[in-house]
Amino acid sequence: MGNLMTSLWTGVSGLTVSQAGLNATAHNLSNVNTKGYSRQQMINVDFNYNFIGYNYEGQKLNVGLGSTADVVRQLRNRFYDATYREEVGRQGYYEGQWEALSEIQELFGEMEGVAFQNSIEGIWDAIQELAKEPESIVCRSTLVNKAAAFIDRAQDIYTQVSKFQTDLNKQVNTAVEKINELGQQIYEMNKKISAAEASGVENANDYRDIRNLALDELSKYIKIEYSEAPNGVVQVVAEGVQFVSELSVNKIITKEISDETIMIKPVWSQTGDDVVSRNKTVDLESDSDIGYLKGLLIARGDDTAQYTDIPVKPVEPKYPARTDYMVSDGAGGTVFDSVAYNAAVDKYNIDNEEYKLELNRFNTSLVEYNNSIDSSVIRTIMATFDQLVHGVVTGINDILAPNKEVVTFDSGGTPIKITVLDEDKAPIGMDVNATMGEGLFNRKSMDRYTTQTLQIAKTDEKGNILTDADGNWIMEEKTVRVYNGENPDDNYSLYTITEIEINPKILENYSILPLSNNGNGGDFAYTGVMHQLSDIWNKSFTTLSPNTLTPYTYKEYYTAFVGDIGTRGQLLENMTQSQSQMALEVDNTRQNYMGVSSDEELSNLMKYQHSYNAAARYFNVVDSMLERILTMF
Repeated sequence: MGNLMTSLWTGVSGLTVSQAGLNATAHNLSNVNTKGYSRQQMINVDFNYNFIGYNYEGQKLNVGLGSTADVVRQLRNRFYDATYREEVGRQGYYEGQWEALSEIQELFGEMEGVAFQNSIEGIWDAIQELAKEPESIVCRSTLVNKAAAFIDRAQDIYTQVSKFQTDLNKQVNTAVEKINELGQQIYEMNKKISAAEASGVENANDYRDIRNLALDELSKYIKIEYSEAPNGVVQVVAEGVQFVSELSVNKIITKEISDETIMIKPVWSQTGDDVVSRNKTVDLESDSDIGYLKGLLIARGDDTAQYTDIPVKPVEPKYPARTDYMVSDGAGGTVFDSVAYNAAVDKYNIDNEEYKLELNRFNTSLVEYNNSIDSSVIRTIMATFDQLVHGVVTGINDILAPNKEVVTFDSGGTPIKITVLDEDKAPIGMDVNATMGEGLFNRKSMDRYTTQTLQIAKTDEKGNILTDADGNWIMEEKTVRVYNGENPDDNYSLYTITEIEINPKILENYSILPLSNNGNGGDFAYTGVMHQLSDIWNKSFTTLSPNTLTPYTYKEYYTAFVGDIGTRGQLLENMTQSQSQMALEVDNTRQNYMGVSSDEELSNLMKYQHSYNAAARYFNVVDSMLERILTMF
């Protein structure tokens, strides 16, 4: 009787286990298309054994009491999860930069048919036509109009880039809101999982799927590390800071970087510390190139940029050659001027020490440039583009209104060098006043020169200061036009895109455009000023960046500049696609392990159905036997 009851309960256990298997299989099939769902598997174990005695060899004899469903587990691989989240995070980093750069590329007209290259060539063409008829008001007006079109186009592009840079604040806010939302979701799932699994009876698999999906998505936005506590709570560390704990979510907020800019940055709400380090070089080896938010912030940069943000490598002074100091001996021969040569050597030594100091400053600036400018695609474009415009503007202005250095005394009587208009070489206009010192381009808030009367040291043809019999400098009082130089700390003093305009005086009267050689009766020959204006378009004026060595002309510079944007965009696109493919491959491998196969689940469905039917038939047989025994007496 007892054995029959035991057998009856064994049959019941078969029915229970088969039903649990059917339930797990049906759950899998109903979620075959559910994003983030992990296949669930029922694990069966033996129930208990009854001791019934010993055999003839003295071994214990046990009778099994059936099986039971021990647990319904998720089929997930932690290694695949960690690998996928790292790769998708790296994909997000390059995707953020690529999206930003792809928008910028269209602003330069190469895809719109209104290339900025045409604006540069327009000035060149106008200069060539003006060289044929320098006295023509029509040709002069064409040059001025082409220059105005050049400035307008440059300012329009720069303004659009600046506006787009500002608009990226919205994307930063959106990314921060998404990160906070995912963090809150993980926190809520932690509470539900902890409560559901507190009894130790079952696993909260569906809650875990939701949490894992949130971790997958969060890893694309920001670099995370995570660990699961024994109570099922996952703690998340984002960018090295506790983000989700068992007790709270350390949310991210945004604030302006400084009072001087409207750019925002994400900071931790609890401490106010920066979430992302934006001004550090990132690389694959250190796993610092992870997270869409970081990629977005680095692409945007912290502020606008201009040509002054590009460090210029100082020119190394040349040691004076003895052959340059051979002078006439008055008898048809030459003698070595040792006094002048020794003075030149002394000057070289002074200049060389200054060069070493400037080189050290350049190297320091170069590190800052690489971290804060070159790392940002938008700031690099702004600074490089402004450098081109600055080169064109100052190149033309320095021919129309050339400068030189003279020596005077400051208020304390100390000799100082100042820059003034070189009236001996400055060309003049064809107006009645023979106007000189007017550049084609002006700074909106600062004149090119300030007229002053100063004591100036007289010099010879080589620029050497003349002295009297006692060795004192020979000074003369002169009214000079002191050049208001560019000061990187004063934006209004710079010939930068946002501060330049066409000289209003020239707009009012084209005849004052200084094209005539000074002191020769108005010679407009091509070999004069016009030759200089034409010649600067064929001379290299600077490199594309301080990290390159190849100098370019204006036209070559812009071609290289656009090519560099394209190359950088292609590199970012390739990196994005490569990382996307890598993340997809890892996810496919992960899905092969955790994903639901309808064919496999249908096979399991049939298996558990047959198992259930077999258990039911076994139960019926035992039940019939028990009924027979009970009704026999």
